[in-house]
Amino acid sequence: MSSNTVRSLETEKRPSAAERREAVRIVVAEIISVCKKPGKKHLGEIARKMVIQYPKSFRDEIEGQVVGTGYNSLTKQMLSRIDNYRRLQSPLQKRQSEGETNDAKKRRKDSYGCINSEPELPAGETKSMQKQKQEELKRMFDENARDAKTIERLMVETFHSQRRDILFSKEMEDLVKEWPFLFQENGIRLHFRELTGVDITLNFDESTETKFKRILRYFQFQQSDPTNTAGAVLSQTLAGGDETCAAVLMLLTHFREKQEKMLVAVDDTAIANEVYVKNLPSTPFIVVCGNSPLTAKTFMVAVDQVIVNEQLPIFTKALQFMFCSYYVQNIDYPVEIAATLEFLQRCIFKINPDKGTKVKRKEKGRQHAVNPRVLSLITKIANFEWTE
Repeated sequence: MSSNTVRSLETEKRPSAAERREAVRIVVAEIISVCKKPGKKHLGEIARKMVIQYPKSFRDEIEGQVVGTGYNSLTKQMLSRIDNYRRLQSPLQKRQSEGETNDAKKRRKDSYGCINSEPELPAGETKSMQKQKQEELKRMFDENARDAKTIERLMVETFHSQRRDILFSKEMEDLVKEWPFLFQENGIRLHFRELTGVDITLNFDESTETKFKRILRYFQFQQSDPTNTAGAVLSQTLAGGDETCAAVLMLLTHFREKQEKMLVAVDDTAIANEVYVKNLPSTPFIVVCGNSPLTAKTFMVAVDQVIVNEQLPIFTKALQFMFCSYYVQNIDYPVEIAATLEFLQRCIFKINPDKGTKVKRKEKGRQHAVNPRVLSLITKIANFEWTE
């Protein structure tokens, strides 16, 4: 490990978040060299020994107050790192490590909903040329350049290199540094368009608002109890809350899924460095700056427990950014919010593969079918009629 990390441990000081992640990465790398698929109990035992060896360095603290031994959070970080290792392997590495013989079947899993998941190097381009364009993009970002056409052209031309870095185990923090425009609103839209064929343009934003309004009106006409969770959401919406956010909350409630897997609230004045992401989901989620996502004025998006964008002014943009991140970063839907994400995928983003889903498989060798509850709700909402 780095000398700074070693010094922190030996002097019983808490390592920084980056140093802690470095420690987890190195430990997990050693584990994987011995066992490709360690169990939670094995990782927990290693975490327990780490905490025993350095109790003050690994204990959990919030604003200087000790809130835990650090055992559970350290175990979760190692589990997340194992998941990231498996996800970020290239498709070829996955097939080799898992003994996969049916290449076509595995490739469909890797490219679910995508039309260009593993692009070839553009004709006439070399790796050196791609690197030069990447450096030009980094320079333009550092200088806050406003030449949107040039940025768009370079982002499209370097799409191959962006996919390569994503598929070949680049750490999220490194991706943010190497491809900064990829984590800006226009950059992720361009990448998502090249990857899936879905163009999230201004017209898309307008049609999205209409669709979410229909979804919300459907639930309004179905809801009769103002005292339950759904009733509370509707009441706050009628008082001036964001309708798109309300529709998403109603979907989560309808499918009985965990809101905290998609939305995490922090203080309305919080900045990215102040968000305690260590115990939060490793899958993409929205950080709500305020007490309620219905009334918040600022949103952030985190991926792999790293804040990748902290400048999203409305919920609709944060939702699009979060959803696109699942495809751009090649991440499966977590089972806790799988139905809501699949509904958004099929109804809002119009990604409708005939077979399979993007839900993380529970059993090896078994692929989830399309959720019938999702298809049923889409049909009901499509046939729903109301008058203002």
